[in-house]
Amino acid sequence: MTGPELAPRRVILAASAGNMLEWYDYFIYGTAAALVFPKLFFPALHGATATIASFLTFASAFVVRPVGAAVWGHFGDRLGRRKVLVSTLVIMGLSTIAIGCLPTADRIGTWAPALLVVLRTVQGLGVSGEYAGAMSMTVEIAPRERRAFYGTWPNVGNSVGLLAATVVFSLLALLPEDQFLGWGWRIPFWLSAALLGVGLYLRTRIGESHVFEEARRRDLLVRAPFAELLRRHKGSLLLGIGVRFCNDVLAYLVLTYTVSYVTTTLGMPPWLSTTAVAVSAACSTIVMPLAGRLADRIGRRPVFAGSAILAIVLAVPYFSLLNTRNPVLVILAIVLLHCGVVETSYAIIGTYLAELYPANIRYSGIGVTYNVTSIIGAGFAPVIAVALYTAAGNNAYAVSGYIAFAAIVTLIAVRFGRETRGTDLLAPERASVA
Repeated sequence: MTGPELAPRRVILAASAGNMLEWYDYFIYGTAAALVFPKLFFPALHGATATIASFLTFASAFVVRPVGAAVWGHFGDRLGRRKVLVSTLVIMGLSTIAIGCLPTADRIGTWAPALLVVLRTVQGLGVSGEYAGAMSMTVEIAPRERRAFYGTWPNVGNSVGLLAATVVFSLLALLPEDQFLGWGWRIPFWLSAALLGVGLYLRTRIGESHVFEEARRRDLLVRAPFAELLRRHKGSLLLGIGVRFCNDVLAYLVLTYTVSYVTTTLGMPPWLSTTAVAVSAACSTIVMPLAGRLADRIGRRPVFAGSAILAIVLAVPYFSLLNTRNPVLVILAIVLLHCGVVETSYAIIGTYLAELYPANIRYSGIGVTYNVTSIIGAGFAPVIAVALYTAAGNNAYAVSGYIAFAAIVTLIAVRFGRETRGTDLLAPERASVA
C-alpha cells in the first residue's frame, strides 16, 4: 500500500486524466445539443421547440445517473475504487465514439433521435460512477490538512476536459456551415478514442486506496452500501444535494443554455460563446486550486456561501452583459458567472461530499448525492431556462430569478450544515447537520 502505485501524484494524475476524458465527452454532447442536434436530429421542429427537444436528449443522461451511481457505488464500496473507475471510463469512451458515428434524421428518420437518446443514456450510466470514484481515491490519499487542495485536481481535469471540448468545437465552428453540419461536428466525438487510451493506461497502473483497504481490514464494509446510505445517512444526502444545487444549475445554464442563447437568440457567431467558455475553463485551472487552499485554511462552508452570494449579485448583470452583443462583454459575463461562481464552489464540492460519508459508503454517498442533484439541478436547467424565457415574453431576466433561487437553496443548506474540514475519513459515523 505504500509502493509507487499509490504515490499521490500518480493517483491524482490518473483520477484527473480519467475525469478529463469523461467530462470532455459529456461537454461535447452539451455543446452539440445547443448548436447541432436541433438541426440534424429534429429538422421537423422549429425554433424553441427544436431546441427544447435537443435539450431533452441532453437531460436523458441525468435521469439514469442516480441508478448508475447506486450500482457503481455498490461495487466501489464493496470491491474497491480502482476497478470501477476503469469500467466507467470504457463505457463513457465507447458510447461517445458511437454518437459521432450516428446517421442523422435525413437518413434514418425518427430512428436518429431515438438512437441518440440511447447512446446519451449510456453516457449517463458511464459518467454516474466516474466522479465518486475519482474523488474517493484522491481525498483518501490526501493529507488531512490539504484534502480540499488535493480534491481540486480531479475537478481541474474536468475543466481541462471542458477546455478541450470548447476549443475543438470553436475551431470546427469556423468551417462553412454545410461542412460543420455535414461532418465537422463528428470530429470531437471521434477524438474521444485517443483520450480513452490515455485514461486506461493511467488507471490500470494505480493501486487501491489505503483508506478503503483499512476499512476492509477492520471489517467495516457493509453488504448493501446503498441501503445503508438511505437508512443511516439521509441527513447527509439532503445536505449534500442542497449545497451542490446552485453549482449544478448555474453550470448548465452557462455551458448549454447560454451557448444556445448567445448563438440562436442574440444571433452571434457560434465561436463566441464556445470561446468564452474556453477562456473561463482556462482561468478555472488557476482559480480552483486557490479555492481548495482557501477551503483548507478557512473551511468549506464560507467558500460555498461566498460563491452563492456572488451568484445572486451577478444574476441580473449576467444577462445585461450578454444582451449588449459586445463580444468582450459577452466573454466577461460568462467568465464571471462560470469561473467566479461555478468553478469556485465546484473546486471543493467533491472533498466536501467525501467528508460527509464514512469509508464504507463513500463511493455510494458521493455518487448518489452528485447524480441526484444533477437531475433536479443540472439536467433540466436548460429546458427550464428556455421555458421561463418564453413564458416571460422572451425576457431573459426571468432566468435571472432562477439563478437567484438556486443560490438561495444552497445558502440555506450551508446555513444548516456542519463544517467538515478535518473529519476522520474512516469513521463509520458522523453528524452532518448542525
